[in-house]
Amino acid sequence: MPPVNQGSRAALVVWTVITSFLFIVATIFAIYFYVDADSSRKTAMTQSKKYNEVVRETELNSGDIAALNEAKGNDPALNPAMTAMQVALTQRDNLARKIAGPSTSDQPNSAAAAVSAANAAIARAAGRLKIDGKALPADNLVEAVNTLTNTLQNRQNEVNTLNQQLKDTQGQLAKTVEDARAQVEQMTKTMEQVRTEQQQAIANVSTVTAEKDTQIQTVSGDAERQLAAQREQIQSLQTANAELGGQNRALTTELNRIRERLSEVRIDPTQAVTRVPDGRIIRVQANNTVYIDLGGGDQVTPGLTFEVFDKGEGIPRPGDAANDENLPQGKASIEVIRVSPSTSECRVTRTTPGTALSEGDLIVNLVYDKNTKYNFVVFGNFDLDRNGVATPQDAEVIKRLVTQWGGNIVNDINVDTDFVVLGREPEIPTATRAELESDPILKARYDAAVAESEAYSQISAKAREYRIPILNQNRFLYLIGYYNQAKR
Repeated sequence: MPPVNQGSRAALVVWTVITSFLFIVATIFAIYFYVDADSSRKTAMTQSKKYNEVVRETELNSGDIAALNEAKGNDPALNPAMTAMQVALTQRDNLARKIAGPSTSDQPNSAAAAVSAANAAIARAAGRLKIDGKALPADNLVEAVNTLTNTLQNRQNEVNTLNQQLKDTQGQLAKTVEDARAQVEQMTKTMEQVRTEQQQAIANVSTVTAEKDTQIQTVSGDAERQLAAQREQIQSLQTANAELGGQNRALTTELNRIRERLSEVRIDPTQAVTRVPDGRIIRVQANNTVYIDLGGGDQVTPGLTFEVFDKGEGIPRPGDAANDENLPQGKASIEVIRVSPSTSECRVTRTTPGTALSEGDLIVNLVYDKNTKYNFVVFGNFDLDRNGVATPQDAEVIKRLVTQWGGNIVNDINVDTDFVVLGREPEIPTATRAELESDPILKARYDAAVAESEAYSQISAKAREYRIPILNQNRFLYLIGYYNQAKR
């Protein structure tokens, strides 16, 4: 074996050590740059997702954004340093302030508050004003204001016309009084002349005194009669003037009553609907099947559900919508599966433990009525599967059930509304002022929750004001026999 060169071996060792060191350093740099690039990528994705929730990239070049940026240079009320979002929010707040007035601690400015205030104002005006046979447009505030302005102008024109008539009558009366005064003065002059002639006659011929006295008495009597007639004419004109003044005051009073008309007291329909059954069970079979005394002639269709209540105990009241205590739960729930002309076959979908169905038991569906179509307002989010999450989709299911079984869905409460079904009360997230100011997304969610909560409270208050029954989700489901099926 040839001897190993010590110099070559040392160089090999040094080269191996240097190579290994460089490899390790390169590996460390590669790991560092990979971690840094991955962190940057995640940060970019987070920022992109965060701001896409406010505005999408495709919308940045839209005409709306361009209009907002152009508004900064054209509107002296806007700061050129504002962002497009700030311009939009400022314009929204200005519009809300224009509609609903300056904000207060109880009523802050917001688009929802402005829309609510406009709708409430239109509803109050429509309920209180007589608009010459025209209805106020509920979806156009400007048109509604123009209609009210035109109506008020018409009433003002009528008042002006009456005032002009009154003024003309007063002028005529003044002229008549002046004419009467002139006639009285003329008569006075005549009397003075007569007296002068009388005195002269007495002085000249004493023998004709009696004749002149008679003439004077005759003239005086005629003058007094004429003066009395003039006084009667003046009194008549004053009476006519008073009547015209009364008519003017009556028209003014009616104009004021147009602006402030009292709300009519609404009759509570609870007793007329929920205390009267829709039908009865006429036969009970052993295979969870019953027959009811309603059929195709009563607008009954397969899929219609009813809640069954004991014939001896009757139907309970709907109860307090603010909680789920004393729910109107019956003996059972049934669903129509086959319909005959005057009867229907139903399957039992739920039974209360310890109860048994019997002939004569009462059946109720709050929506269904073979003679009447009730008007329902459905508001809020619902949790039909009772998993703790309320969604707008479940509210659509409630609306579908109402329309499917003969009811009407209306968007606003008025004197024709029969029932209000409210979902879960909105929850306002807790957040500090600093958090809201620093996070526009959180601020938008917070404002939306506040607006939804205010709308919920306004619906509840208006329903109580109109004495309209309010039902929560579970009470409504029991009163239509759909409590268990809603969870499917």
